Amino acid sequence: MRYLLIFLLTLALHAIETPQRMSFEWSFSGLPILKASLTAKNGSNKSVRMLLDTGTSTTVLDRSVSSAFVSTAGPETTARTSFGGELNVEPIIIHKLELAGISVEELTGLRSDLSLFNRTEDLPIDGIIGIDVIKKFKFILDLKNREIIWGGNPNGFYLQKVAYTETGTPTVTLTISNKKITALVDTGDNGALELTEDDYAHFKSNADMISDGTQVDATRLSKESIVHVSPRAVNLGGKSWCNIYIVSRPGLVLSRLGIGAMWDSIWFDFQNNQIGLAIGSSGCFNSHGPIRMPIHAFWDRTGSMPKLVVVGVKPNSYYEKIGLKSGDTLLGVGEIGGEELSLVNLEKTLRGEPRVNIKIERNGKIIQLQ
Repeated sequence: MRYLLIFLLTLALHAIETPQRMSFEWSFSGLPILKASLTAKNGSNKSVRMLLDTGTSTTVLDRSVSSAFVSTAGPETTARTSFGGELNVEPIIIHKLELAGISVEELTGLRSDLSLFNRTEDLPIDGIIGIDVIKKFKFILDLKNREIIWGGNPNGFYLQKVAYTETGTPTVTLTISNKKITALVDTGDNGALELTEDDYAHFKSNADMISDGTQVDATRLSKESIVHVSPRAVNLGGKSWCNIYIVSRPGLVLSRLGIGAMWDSIWFDFQNNQIGLAIGSSGCFNSHGPIRMPIHAFWDRTGSMPKLVVVGVKPNSYYEKIGLKSGDTLLGVGEIGGEELSLVNLEKTLRGEPRVNIKIERNGKIIQLQ
């Protein structure tokens, strides 16, 4: 019997350590979206789409998620965001959340209105997986191949210890122009390195710039100052980035390292307080440039039929040439309309068809574009 127990225990440990591969999808704004499962007290299940966000301290569910999966844990209050703003939230207990074969029961979380985020997404998310759940796992986030490898090992990664903010989110220490700064490790940010105004002022007065520009961030609809810095200007431990995009974001409480600065894969092991970045063929970290989408739009889901409203068109882009303008409401592209209409389908259709009718509403009038 003793040998049987030892054998079964060995199998169990092997199952835990065996890496599990799980594909994820990019949101339209370039953030990792996972599939998870919620279970109610009565045993009913719901598949949910969740943003994987190391920059959020507590797991959040959208208000649209049924109360069967949660219990209220207190009166509605406000939570402060890392951008300096406040968010109305309701403390809840999530009965059961399952991710990658691991169940977390009676999880303390929050419920909030995520419609602002979902207005920029082709498919709305049901919630955000925060560091309170993420810290229970070791995994590789493979951005290039859109895959998460649960378990595994950090071979090939440059490892660095992380510290934590008061709310439990992970940070690393960077050196920029001989100044040490603390940066949040944030998979919920699609940029590269975003600096507070104070950190940016020091950087800009000392670092060598290659280019200046402006980007419109699809998720926040705000203009930002962007610079592309010279190689080796930003360091983490004994390594540096080959080159990296840096953004100054007004109102930012803490500088942050986004998805673009951790390309093309990241090792996370918060049980041992470490992350690992992949080193490129040149011996330095890679950086992915900021997303410069040719068209920006948000979903108006307040009516019976969702509407896709254009809020920005890149100058000299194909979308500008066919006549789309800010304020237009997309009603149909070729044979696609209604809930099937999305920016992804719009791009696919326009790429595949040399001439296609685009139906829009502009200033209360229905117009056909080609």
